[in-house]
Amino acid sequence: GGRDGSAEAKALASLLAAGVDFVLLPGGVGSLRESYRTDTLALLRALAGACKHSVLSVCTGAQVLAAAGLLDGRRATTNKILFDLMATYGPRVDWVPAARWVVDGPFVTASGVSAGIDMALAVIEHAHGRELALAAAEAAEYSWADDPADDPFVGCIPRPTFARRILVCVVRLVLSIVYRIGFGLGFSMRGVSASVR
Repeated sequence: GGRDGSAEAKALASLLAAGVDFVLLPGGVGSLRESYRTDTLALLRALAGACKHSVLSVCTGAQVLAAAGLLDGRRATTNKILFDLMATYGPRVDWVPAARWVVDGPFVTASGVSAGIDMALAVIEHAHGRELALAAAEAAEYSWADDPADDPFVGCIPRPTFARRILVCVVRLVLSIVYRIGFGLGFSMRGVSASVR
């Protein structure tokens, strides 16, 4: 593709025109960074609008969907250990603590990695039937926990003490500053390296 991104823009426009069946947003440290990138959030909104079946997230990926406003007024779940921090990215989301995964319309959010596998099998079951979902679980040698409400990890959610609330606010502020300054430095450094050549 061209350095100006025009080839990428044309490919994206073509993809959006054709529509996509699924959008899957994984979690992890990178998802925190993406929740501060307006270009990522706009792209996610466009992909969700073009999605024919389901927009899925695993673990902290739900926080990016929330930051994009896609989960406003919807039920969702996310990583249990970071549950209170992730919830700050979506104050208009009905966060469900005791759930391995939650389905709300086209949005399906899973609480963690193994719950993400369970969620994926539930999506297969919904789209193609239980027999195929069970066959997929067996082929992966995976013991499918097929009840989304059976969440053995709900006890991992930190208690909402005053100190914890302060900690969440401080962490959120630090992340915001680090990622915003990091983007500024990253963009500046790209300009410096291009002018050196």
